[in-house]
Amino acid sequence: MERIIIPTDFGVKAFKIIEAGVLLAKLMKASAEIIHVIDSFEYGINFVINESNPIILPPNVLNDKVGKAQSRFQEVVSELRAKYRDLPEIFMSVKTGFVFDVISEVLRDPEVVMVMLNDKSQADYNYRDISKNFSEIINKSSCPVCVVPNEAPFNDPKNIIYATNYHEQDIANIKSIIKIAKSVEAFVHVVHVTADKNFKETLAMIGLETKLKSITNYESLICKVIASKDIIQGLDDYANIVDADRIAILRANKTLFQGIFGTNKTRDIVYKTNLPVIIYQERKCH
Repeated sequence: MERIIIPTDFGVKAFKIIEAGVLLAKLMKASAEIIHVIDSFEYGINFVINESNPIILPPNVLNDKVGKAQSRFQEVVSELRAKYRDLPEIFMSVKTGFVFDVISEVLRDPEVVMVMLNDKSQADYNYRDISKNFSEIINKSSCPVCVVPNEAPFNDPKNIIYATNYHEQDIANIKSIIKIAKSVEAFVHVVHVTADKNFKETLAMIGLETKLKSITNYESLICKVIASKDIIQGLDDYANIVDADRIAILRANKTLFQGIFGTNKTRDIVYKTNLPVIIYQERKCH
């Protein structure tokens, strides 16, 4: 079954990211898997953990940790079900090991369609490896990553922006966004930000718009070329103008598609905006 994974330490800000992940799972018709990792670093265990060399904690310590996580999980699910109707399947996995390694392993599962992360400002987020290796989680993930700022609203979207640089994978990404948008009648804004808004750029957008409308038949689709010397600022300004709820981008691996899609620019967009950002990964050619 397709699922969204939500790593959490069940800290004071855990409910928000779990809520966001569950609501997104509902829109995507997927299940929500809450993953709680008992971090071996807490216990001074500083060696490589794998199937042949697993973490071994004293049974009383492990059982206590698992029990507390299960109790907190039930509390969160009860709160969600009291607040919303018709939620998707929600379940929890408790794992042991180094957090970054555990999450990276889970991301290899082809049934994982999204991973939810809080942004860099969550100072009390105890997951050492996620907070310090934020970019690495994004880089290593083969599925989209949704980064939710701590103060960002996460209700049903009304305006979703997809920032394009005319990559061949954009069609598939935008189709997946339209699938979400249809369920809540949201507008999808396909935006290309460029320092030189010339005829060639405009013609490219017309071609993309024609293609998208022919294969999706989605009327609430807006395609625009925006002139701005600062790509990040131009994107953020447009998001403010249309009162956007989400921003989606493709983080490409090839140097040809640097600019808005480069690793640093991806990080800058996440840090600049107060909106949830969905980061799609370029599929590697073999």
